[in-house]
Amino acid sequence: GAIDSHHINFVNNLCHDTSGTALNTFHVSTVGGDHYIAGNEFYNIGINFPNPPRIPNLQTIYGTGNRTIFENNIIHDAACVLNIYLSYNQTDLSTLGLAAVPPTDNVIVRNNRAYRIGRMDLSPWLGNGGRCGFLVSSGGNNNQFYNNIMYDSSTQDAAIAIQGSCQASPCSANTNTKIYNNTLYNITGNGVGVIGIW
Repeated sequence: GAIDSHHINFVNNLCHDTSGTALNTFHVSTVGGDHYIAGNEFYNIGINFPNPPRIPNLQTIYGTGNRTIFENNIIHDAACVLNIYLSYNQTDLSTLGLAAVPPTDNVIVRNNRAYRIGRMDLSPWLGNGGRCGFLVSSGGNNNQFYNNIMYDSSTQDAAIAIQGSCQASPCSANTNTKIYNNTLYNITGNGVGVIGIW
């Protein structure tokens, strides 16, 4: 099958009461991406997972590809919002002849609203797994987060968490990440803070 998905438009949809991730775009290189994800509402993502509690760290959006725009979405009553991440493992890298983990670059996350994320007190079906907001976990260049609102949520990382990836060697870091004009409040949990960069 295809390794890198690209040029997917996912616009003005209502996604709820799923058994898994709402949207997963698969890519293992810099080719995949150029998606447009906008104007959607997502909630109760993973509530129907067949063996409760739901999968730990179940993201609403998992993997964005490069050069993707994620804007004007509403996400609530879920474990995690978004993970800018490469869908790969060490076997994929070896098969493709890649010596290092490719970064995920030039993703724009703007004008989104997220609330009641990771709130196990309000959504017991979440269980005690991972909880996260807007997350970069593959490393990347020139990713931007602006004009987003997140509130009344609980995370184990941070509302906006920027981290490199060391799942394969050498590590992939983040460069030229821009985070500005976001509103983040009433964020609780045992994470590193409201914004975490490591």
